[in-house]
Amino acid sequence: MGLVEEKEVTTELLPFLRVHNDGTVERLYNPEFAPPSLAETNGDMLSKDIIISPEFSARLYLPSKTTNKLPILVYFHGGGFCIESAFSILSHQYINTIASQANALVISVDYRLARQTRGV
Repeated sequence: MGLVEEKEVTTELLPFLRVHNDGTVERLYNPEFAPPSLAETNGDMLSKDIIISPEFSARLYLPSKTTNKLPILVYFHGGGFCIESAFSILSHQYINTIASQANALVISVDYRLARQTRGV
């Protein structure tokens, strides 16, 4: 039997991900998801999840106590296509604050992350 080459870590972005010398990527950070706020909650905001296409979904944030036309802000979460989600707890809290303070309808778009690869 041949020797199995030990995978060497070439890059670590702790606590988020690790890249090995064979090109495999380990995603170390898996955020918890927050449910949409169907009732008035933080800052009197309502939120609802929608499906845009098979590849994209979004969470809508709407101030509940407005009868006027609102500006629309489209928000794409950071994370370099490797980590996070529009539905994670931190994103949810952050967008609730933005939508409330800006008195705007916010569409927080979720997208497919880069594929996590693991060696055999």
